[in-house]
Amino acid sequence: MKFTSTSRAPLALALSIGVCLALTACSSGDGSAGAGAESAGSTSEAAAFYRDFTGAGEGKAQGEPITVGWVNLEGGDVSFPEVTESAEAAVALVNEELGGVGGRPIELRKCTIVTSEEQGQACAQEMLNDDEIDLVIEGVAPIGTGAFHQTMAGRKPVIVTNPTTVADTVAANSYGISAGAFTSETYSSYVTETVRAKTVGLLNRNDDPAAVAQGKRIRGLLETAGVKVNQSTYSGTTSDFTAPLTATGGNSNDALIVVAVSPPACIGVAKAVKQMAISKPVIGGFTCVSEAVRDGLGDFAPWTYIYTYENTALPEASPAVSAYRTTMEKHDKEQLGGLAPAGFAGVMTAVRTLVEAGSDRTPEKLSELLTATKSGAPMFSPVLAFGAFPEEGALGTKSARAYTYEGNGTWEDATDGKWINEVKSS
Repeated sequence: MKFTSTSRAPLALALSIGVCLALTACSSGDGSAGAGAESAGSTSEAAAFYRDFTGAGEGKAQGEPITVGWVNLEGGDVSFPEVTESAEAAVALVNEELGGVGGRPIELRKCTIVTSEEQGQACAQEMLNDDEIDLVIEGVAPIGTGAFHQTMAGRKPVIVTNPTTVADTVAANSYGISAGAFTSETYSSYVTETVRAKTVGLLNRNDDPAAVAQGKRIRGLLETAGVKVNQSTYSGTTSDFTAPLTATGGNSNDALIVVAVSPPACIGVAKAVKQMAISKPVIGGFTCVSEAVRDGLGDFAPWTYIYTYENTALPEASPAVSAYRTTMEKHDKEQLGGLAPAGFAGVMTAVRTLVEAGSDRTPEKLSELLTATKSGAPMFSPVLAFGAFPEEGALGTKSARAYTYEGNGTWEDATDGKWINEVKSS
């Protein structure tokens, strides 16, 4: 399936603490509505779509608000304000058109992590000491989550929208609704099952713990599947990627996997790939789909990109994306892509859980409902199965999507609408 984007493609930001700390900033304004915004659907259609998902009602919510905790990383060099903005747009839709929860509006009680683990601990203490909060949403927080989860100690349920650290995957009473940074299996599955590669070049950064771990994991999975891997690495100061790419074997491979996040690395690798005339499929993360990269190259690199959600640059590809874009545009939220969808999905998952709980909105009941959740949030993996990954018990999925960019705003759904490694619910 091919689609042409009429808006800016999503800005993807760093997915792990190690990579983020290597950047001077991890947020940027991108993903504006652009020329095709009107095709995204009407506001009433968006409300109808999310009403079906949440089980909420109609009209404007009134009365005493129901408070939900919100924790996000923003305000420092590593910052994800767009995740909070999308959460706010979701709250506005719920309160203005879906009747809130049982007729009552919802309210986000926000706590911000800026730069340190101590701030994560402080946010946890704030969430625990507030008797009005029975449920917490974690936006995107690659810093502070270790102390946050340690302090929470499972006493209140936490919806983790985009797991970025090991702490996010093992925390008690936490529920990861996306694969987040844990997509190594997706890379392996895509190149073995779709590309059917027998020999793969693998390029990853060597001075960032998260990138090193991901490279090791991808290599191990591929070799277990019988694939020969030619791995090479680069440092955060590398500017000429010709030598590292040459070391991977170039066109002697059936495919090339690039583990890169920062715009300079994405640009540098793409230029070297073009210079070396590497014609085999290149697979990278959606972190290389950004305005900075497009500015540096003149267009996005013609690679296949692994996404943990549906590509929000393509409103015609999914009713969920269309409804999301309509809501964001109505509330003047300019960045539609990157990690913004995580906040929106987190709020909608929380609302669905609160609606299901009815008058019994205790932490114990909410935990019970989240544990039993089988249906994923719109735009994200459609299936969740908590407990499916024994060593990462807080993850409900490791599945992702793949989209191939063909230039001039044209994208192809690389797996015909199917999720890679979709978890099986029992």
